[in-house]
Amino acid sequence: MAFAWYGIELDLDDEWAPVSIEGNQKQGYARLGSTRAHQVQLRWDTVAKAPSISDSLERYLARIGKDSRKAAFTKEINVASESEASYRYSGRASARGSIRYIPDRNLVVLVECVTPGKDSLSAAHQKISASLKVDCGDLYHWQVLGLNVYLPKDLEVGKRQLFAGRTTIQFTAGKHTLVTAERWGLASELLAKHDFLEWARAALELPRANITDEDVGIRLVQKGHLLTRTQTALVGLYPKENRIQSVKVQSNRSEWNPEWRWIGFSKDGSEIETS
Repeated sequence: MAFAWYGIELDLDDEWAPVSIEGNQKQGYARLGSTRAHQVQLRWDTVAKAPSISDSLERYLARIGKDSRKAAFTKEINVASESEASYRYSGRASARGSIRYIPDRNLVVLVECVTPGKDSLSAAHQKISASLKVDCGDLYHWQVLGLNVYLPKDLEVGKRQLFAGRTTIQFTAGKHTLVTAERWGLASELLAKHDFLEWARAALELPRANITDEDVGIRLVQKGHLLTRTQTALVGLYPKENRIQSVKVQSNRSEWNPEWRWIGFSKDGSEIETS
């Protein structure tokens, strides 16, 4: 599976799942746990100008060393270039990590593998760190627990529910636009019990919506009134993964009309290949 948040993506084995996600587009943190005691930590921070990678690492490791308290703390930093370095430390926990500056987004990204013991992390960190991708275009990739969407870069995360059977993330764009991305598992069971169109109306809470079949999926449009916003949703069925995915936009602004590429379909209707 892949984990992607604000367009920052790591390619991970299926054993990994999010434990904690905090922050916003400018600065944030995600911790992913596995069936073993190992963890992956992903941190990002927006900077005004290109930083000194070694200075940034020294400050970060000084905080880690302080938190180690009475445990003996050792560290090693290897600077590969002005924009990238790797490190390792040992104290209350052991870790291997890397830090990278992404100039197109003025972003510093840190990827770290941590274990409470003395297990070797070299191979695991090398594989995970090498998979790091950062989107710098008009859409940012979001992928977690089966949800896999590409949304406009100006969105900020609001409410979210991350479950195995259903994943929901709400996003805001200012005060007047709300975007909701959702993923349902066990699609074949859902559709064995319900008509797809009626299910979509009920699941997306759009009882008055006009529905259009657009080959790759269905579009639902429920017009707003004086005090309500127009709601437009795209719903796609993914038989290989046995899931249904949707993006719903609540906005009266014409530029916020959802596109099929937001939920992983290219212009010709084929599914975009992702990890």
